[in-house]
Amino acid sequence: MQRLERSLALPITITAMLNILAGLVLSLIIIAVSVRTIPAEEIAPNVPIAKPPIGEGAPAIKTGIDGFQTNGRWREGTRLHQVHGVFTSIGDRLQFTSSDGKVQLLATENLLAERVLRSVQESSDPLAWTIQGTMTEFKGNNFLTLNYASILAKKSKLAAKETTSELRAN
Repeated sequence: MQRLERSLALPITITAMLNILAGLVLSLIIIAVSVRTIPAEEIAPNVPIAKPPIGEGAPAIKTGIDGFQTNGRWREGTRLHQVHGVFTSIGDRLQFTSSDGKVQLLATENLLAERVLRSVQESSDPLAWTIQGTMTEFKGNNFLTLNYASILAKKSKLAAKETTSELRAN
């Protein structure tokens, strides 16, 4: 009788152990999958991000317009980087003119263009801007989709600075 009790107890113990082992393996799989899906920012939020050194070895900030004109139009997807100019409002539309006057584009409607338009309409003096964006093409005309816009200075103050620097140069 004791032999029978021992043989029955042993399979129950092995079954219980197998269930525990299966639960542990399943837990490890769940933990591994959840760790893979956590963004790096959540794992280590206080890790400082390395910035490139400022000086001779630092890459220059790209400015100007990538791309070229074909038949008097800029190609679709042409990028503008740190281009200086002014915005004017034409009704509810916004028009950008580069500081050299060679580029003149209507801005496509987006939230940034709305904010710039509001600033232009509220300002009594023309504002000088630095922009970044992408050119699009529609019915043979180019349009500008703004990605970034920053006010440099009011145009009158900018002109005063240029005049002062010209006097110092002479």
